[in-house]
Amino acid sequence: MLSRRFLTLLGILALVHIYVGCRLLPALPIGEAGRIAGVLWLVVSFVSMPLSFSARSFRSRALADRVAGFGLFVMGFFSSLFVFTLLRDVALAPTVLLIPAASVPDALRV
Repeated sequence: MLSRRFLTLLGILALVHIYVGCRLLPALPIGEAGRIAGVLWLVVSFVSMPLSFSARSFRSRALADRVAGFGLFVMGFFSSLFVFTLLRDVALAPTVLLIPAASVPDALRV
C-alpha cells in the first residue's frame, strides 16, 4: 500500500511535469509530432523518477543500476528544464503585465 506522503509527492511531481509541458510545448515550433514526443518524454520522466529510487529492490543488480542511472539522469535534466521554465516565466511576467495584448504580434504570443 502506498503511503499518503508518497502519493502527495507523486501528485506534486505530476503537477510540475504538467506545468512544464503546458508552458513550453505550445510555444515551441516543433509541430504535432514534436509535441507528442515532448509529452511522451515528460511521461517517461515522470515514471522513471520514482522508479529509480525503488530500483534497489530489483533482483538483477545490472538492471537496477541501469534503471537508477537513467532515472537520476532524467531527474537532473528535468530539474534544469523546470528551473529554466520558471526563469522564463519570471522574465516574461513584466512583459505580459506592461504591454497590452492587442499590440503584440501573433508570432510573439506565448
